[in-house]
Amino acid sequence: MKSLHAVIYGLIGAGLILLGSIGFLLPFGVLPEVAETLGSEGLHILQEASSGAIALGVLAAWCAFSYSKAAHWTLTVFFLLIATLHWIDSIRAQGPLTSALLNSVPAATLLVMGMVRRSDSELDAPSRY
Repeated sequence: MKSLHAVIYGLIGAGLILLGSIGFLLPFGVLPEVAETLGSEGLHILQEASSGAIALGVLAAWCAFSYSKAAHWTLTVFFLLIATLHWIDSIRAQGPLTSALLNSVPAATLLVMGMVRRSDSELDAPSRY
């Protein structure tokens, strides 16, 4: 089970680092048409959010090699917040739920992984009695 968790952390980390890098490098010619549409203030906010995505990607990659309970739950909270934003947007706009559902997958996956790891550690823990 630990190797499956490591693969999931690695995929999440790689995805966050890739997407964060694209967002961070927009003004440097990666996607110039998007950079023009956002304007300087929107681009700055995107770059700040992208910096956070890169940092979280590094954190996820770290978990692939050295599990940390604090790092795991930090990632879980991040993805729960992202999913919540997409659910609010879908409900408010009364649009398709595709975005909300897709953005709920990482949060749900990390929640399940946390519960599985918790139950595994409870089974392995020595009895206090």
